[in-house]
Amino acid sequence: MSFPSSFDTSKIDWNAIATQFVVADFVFHAYLIQRQYRVTFIENVPKVVEKEVASGSFIKSQRYARDKLKLDLARKIITFLEELAILHFGLMPQIWHVSGVYLSLISEIRYLHGISGSEALQSVLFIVIKKTISRIIEIPLDYAHTFVLEERWEFNRMTRSKFYRDSALSLVISDLIYALAVFVFVKIVDFFGANFLIYTIFAAVAGFLLFQTILPNVILPLFHKFTPLEDGKLKTAIEELAKRNGFPTSNIFVIDGSTTSTHANAFFSGLPWNKQIALYDTLIHKFTTSEIIAVLAHELGHWKLGHVFQMNIHLQVILALNFALFSAFFESSSLAGAFGFAKPSPAINFILFTYLTWPLDTCTSISRNLLVRRNEYQADNYAKDQGYKDEIASGLIRLNSDSLDALYTDWLYSICNSSHPTLVERLVAIGYEPQKKVRKELKVLKEEEDATGNTEE
Repeated sequence: MSFPSSFDTSKIDWNAIATQFVVADFVFHAYLIQRQYRVTFIENVPKVVEKEVASGSFIKSQRYARDKLKLDLARKIITFLEELAILHFGLMPQIWHVSGVYLSLISEIRYLHGISGSEALQSVLFIVIKKTISRIIEIPLDYAHTFVLEERWEFNRMTRSKFYRDSALSLVISDLIYALAVFVFVKIVDFFGANFLIYTIFAAVAGFLLFQTILPNVILPLFHKFTPLEDGKLKTAIEELAKRNGFPTSNIFVIDGSTTSTHANAFFSGLPWNKQIALYDTLIHKFTTSEIIAVLAHELGHWKLGHVFQMNIHLQVILALNFALFSAFFESSSLAGAFGFAKPSPAINFILFTYLTWPLDTCTSISRNLLVRRNEYQADNYAKDQGYKDEIASGLIRLNSDSLDALYTDWLYSICNSSHPTLVERLVAIGYEPQKKVRKELKVLKEEEDATGNTEE
């Protein structure tokens, strides 16, 4: 008996296994949240930052962490109930039937008669309808996050009209991306059959690079305004940093992040044909020039140390592993039948297959978190080696205080959910010694820059 055929048997109740995995996933993550929730009642500031973080600010961050965990648990509960309903009531075959009806109606339009009966297009409609329903269910939770949680803690600056606009726009964009991916995937499987694996991986790599290209240039500008950074002290310092690190770019942008949130951020795009640096205006307004340069030195460290390439390889390995396992199921009639489908199809079977990969998904998520955490440590040390030890430390402290990020995390929760080390872990890793002197000196420098207007440039 071949490997694929050994799984294509009615003796295995795939629906029951999927249901057990959905339950296990919810119980596991609820347990992790409960572990982290206990940590938020610690009242003592970590010794590494006890001279830098006021007790009142620490208590505030603990309360904010509790509120976020409560909302996260609510999100997990709703997702859990949604998935249980889909599996228990056999909703996916009904969505497949509806997608077929819609396709028939569309095919009656002049010049579209040829699409009737197209499995690829019906698969596209199936995925789009399913994802749209899930997204609509998530919108109230996103609303609560923005206008209840973030509003309560004075982080939110987004208007309701922009929220609804951005929600609708993100839904359309995600549906288009899913539609294109599903159509290409089904066509590859139809054309190459059992040999689809290598071609699907190539298509996934090409799709990922295309997405990374259009994300900063096409998609993000739909949600935020990108303005070239004006000439001045900050731009000169950034250009010198980029030149010193061999990052050839003249594209330095300011993003109007303050229109939606008070959180500060920065990022860069390091693809060979698409290099640019982007700063949120909140970062420019709140940080000293030296702190901003230290933060960007950290970001450039990711590029210089090959972290972007490493993460891409990690993603492709995970995709290849998933597709390799899926090759045992892509024609499985028993898998499709267990969920109420009359016959198998590539898109249907792949969606059903994702319900069976919970153990693998958990392991790959942890491996990704560990890789990202290692990269964060390396990027911090890269900024330190550039001569910004005190500045990167001060910048991390300011970022943490500004965002009210948790200073304590449960070890198991952190491994499974946190892609970044805590502030304390990062400060210890760069050999930072807690002292008020650094904070005071940087505070004076910030006041001097504010007085001369340098941080506005």
